[in-house]
Amino acid sequence: MVFSAIIALAGLVALAFSSSVTSSGTSSVKSDRKWEIPVPEPSAIWANAAAAGKPWVVAHTRSYLVDSSRKDPYNDSQDRKAAFSIFMPVYGKNCTATTDNEYAPELTAKACNLQFFGDKDAGVFDELYFKSCTGDTSETIADDHPLIIFEPAFGTSRFLYNQLARQLSANGAYVVTIDHPHDAPIVEFTGSDAIESNGAIKLDAFTVNKPVDDVDTKKAIEARIGDIDAVIKELEKPGALQNYFPGINSIANKKVNTDRLYMIGHGLGGSVVSSMSASNPRVEWIINLSGSTPVLTKDITAYTVFFGRETYRSEDDEAWKATKKHLTGPQVEWTYNKADQFDYSDLPLVSHVAGKNKDAKGIGKPYENIDPNDPTATFRGLSCFLEGYLRDTVFGNDHPALPKCVGWFGDSMKMHVPSS
Repeated sequence: MVFSAIIALAGLVALAFSSSVTSSGTSSVKSDRKWEIPVPEPSAIWANAAAAGKPWVVAHTRSYLVDSSRKDPYNDSQDRKAAFSIFMPVYGKNCTATTDNEYAPELTAKACNLQFFGDKDAGVFDELYFKSCTGDTSETIADDHPLIIFEPAFGTSRFLYNQLARQLSANGAYVVTIDHPHDAPIVEFTGSDAIESNGAIKLDAFTVNKPVDDVDTKKAIEARIGDIDAVIKELEKPGALQNYFPGINSIANKKVNTDRLYMIGHGLGGSVVSSMSASNPRVEWIINLSGSTPVLTKDITAYTVFFGRETYRSEDDEAWKATKKHLTGPQVEWTYNKADQFDYSDLPLVSHVAGKNKDAKGIGKPYENIDPNDPTATFRGLSCFLEGYLRDTVFGNDHPALPKCVGWFGDSMKMHVPSS
């Protein structure tokens, strides 16, 4: 079975303080974890990239900001904070140093263990790591790469999307994931107390959060959009990449190009990116992974892709049916057969790596229609389609990737035409 593609993957872990004014970085590495998140094997989809001499590895940094222009909507005595990860492509042949990264920091790992395995000491997320590139001999043109914002589901750590983000970045894109305090189960900050959710938002991570326009959900979406805007402003600062990636040489304007935004969101994150497609003209396309949508009342030109499940398609949601009338740009819907809500994350992969696939809450069995003996096929199928949309619609791939994904994974991932 072909493995959905990446030539090589990696990430630099440099946990950095940042604020609305300044930022700096310090390194933090943990190498005593048991299980390495594997580097996917290259596939034919990516052959043209290899031929062009552009096999990417990925640098990775973790940071946070304090937005002094906003109070935390869930604690109005504090300025709003947000934690984020950045994944940056680097020419693989020029990578000169590597290190090990913990998949998630200790408190977050235990919260994820509890959420998905019912025991904070389950020994899954706290035992995972991935290798990374921490230095290169080349000069990376900073504004050559598109920016993807990847929003997590409600009540879920951004770290649950590390591998999906790495795979996208290894195609030549910046990918940013964000933790939103009082929404994620816990958000850790270097040199500062962690913020636990403590039930501040009354939603369920394992179901589709609808209606999106109720008070709690609308407030959570607005808080997330404010955090995303603050992170984008941080990335726009001259020299931002040098601060976040001191071991990586970058030239040109030394900041991420934010003139065009590409957004992927899972669950409530999908609702967020749908909302931003209506409010932010820089959004070129969105991919909504099993999430509802605000009822949009004006025409939207952004390319819109919706991935549903057999138990949740657009015709099952009145908000989607109303919103589709205003989607004037390209749109397509897919159904992942036998999927559950968290098949749209790293969970099918990491639970298998840890030998606990059967114990994980929130995943189904899409792999049974792909490779019955390999539960990671669920993850590979999703990753192939996400990477395919990046390659075909952003980079203008000369060798279309999505048809190959359909060929490999089409027994489980089906294009869906709504009944009404």
